Amino acid sequence: MEFYFHGLDTYVFVFLNGQMVLKANNMFREWSVNVKRHLEIGSNELQICIRSPVKQGLSEQKYFGMRLPAGNDQSENGGLWPNRVSVFTRKAGFHYGWDWGPRFITTGIWRSVELKAWNGFEIKDVFIAQRKVDSANPELKAIINLTRKRKQNVKVVVQNV
Repeated sequence: MEFYFHGLDTYVFVFLNGQMVLKANNMFREWSVNVKRHLEIGSNELQICIRSPVKQGLSEQKYFGMRLPAGNDQSENGGLWPNRVSVFTRKAGFHYGWDWGPRFITTGIWRSVELKAWNGFEIKDVFIAQRKVDSANPELKAIINLTRKRKQNVKVVVQNV
């Protein structure tokens, strides 16, 4: 069983039944974590703790030891002048303000969260490449990325359609 987090913005700590299972730090990616060993029969508690990107950015800046330029970061509108902290965080730059928009530094869960379970194999990815363009006899190549969750025989049959 895995939790899939399709959008966490940005510094997020995920706990399942009191155990940290994920530490996220990037708004631009999805996260998955195997939670099978942390699940209990009956009820379970999922806790999601979110850290302020401004506080984390200030901490990163202090650790780095110097201020960096960030033309989009309207830190003066957030009372942080001259601490432009957007450069330390993997999140949408426009959240820190821009010439066309206000400064709204959001954080939280911004896409769906799923708990997935399966037996045997899981299809992780499918890519279809068109190798030959021909209305009478087109040629396609399928690339399938599988993950084996337990020992099992697999038979793959490919037919030209």
